[in-house]
Amino acid sequence: MAKATPTAGGLLLLDKPAGISSNQALGKAKRILGIRKAGHAGTLDPFATGLLLCAFGQATKVNAFLLEADKTYQATLQVGQSTATGDLEGAVTATSQVPAISRQQWQALADKLTGTIEQVPPMYSALKHQGQPLYKLARQGKTIERQARQVTIHSLDIVSWQAPLLVFQVRCSKGTYVRTLGEQLAQLAGSIGHLTALRRTSIGGFEQHQMLTLTQLEAAPEPLACLLPADQALLDYPAITLSEQQATGFLHGRTLVEVAVDQPGKYRVYAVDGLFLGLGECLRGAGLKPQRVFPAG
Repeated sequence: MAKATPTAGGLLLLDKPAGISSNQALGKAKRILGIRKAGHAGTLDPFATGLLLCAFGQATKVNAFLLEADKTYQATLQVGQSTATGDLEGAVTATSQVPAISRQQWQALADKLTGTIEQVPPMYSALKHQGQPLYKLARQGKTIERQARQVTIHSLDIVSWQAPLLVFQVRCSKGTYVRTLGEQLAQLAGSIGHLTALRRTSIGGFEQHQMLTLTQLEAAPEPLACLLPADQALLDYPAITLSEQQATGFLHGRTLVEVAVDQPGKYRVYAVDGLFLGLGECLRGAGLKPQRVFPAG
């Protein structure tokens, strides 16, 4: 993708502010950029801040791959008090003593939550039961039985501990509820807790230093120039370059049986002039099959 346009679009690493939903933040960015087709890769709760990865135009085709990416968060847990939502937006439901333990002891407990663990999704979540989001049912005072799910906690580090506030950083797989993780950590210490702050700092290979606020985006002389090309979301895949004739066939959805690679798998596909054409999959002896195509425009 040589240049961002309303049709071609691109990726925006938005620093979502607290107090608005992810969809509201995306809507503001859409109006600034003048692009109607858009989506985001992973919802942040209204109280949360940080990296909201937004895709515009044709770049929305990579959202499915971004949703699979690992994410990093920094969270503040208030120990000794639980709320209905697991964060500061819910009513207080219980209080308990704050454990008199050290930061090192907290880290020892955190180490027990690394690796593959099980979590029961919270009632205040966007998961659906018979077509209804759980959070809507929770607001009606209803509780639905939820099945535990496996998630992967790659790392869980205690940043600071100044009772009753515990700050931790976690790198985790998709599907992880950091609010629930905070509650699990407090339970290991014989207490309860809820999050008072949550900030997402990375998604896959995208880091927080690349983020822009809505104010910065609006102040940019050319907001479209703030977008990153869609192929930046796919850098984990190797690249392959096609001839002009092959590129035409690829863009028309044809399987290129003459294309052979050393290793089967997914590939970023480019034209000879460097233009990103899309994502293809090579199967041994079966050529290159288009999976996501990005026609120029």
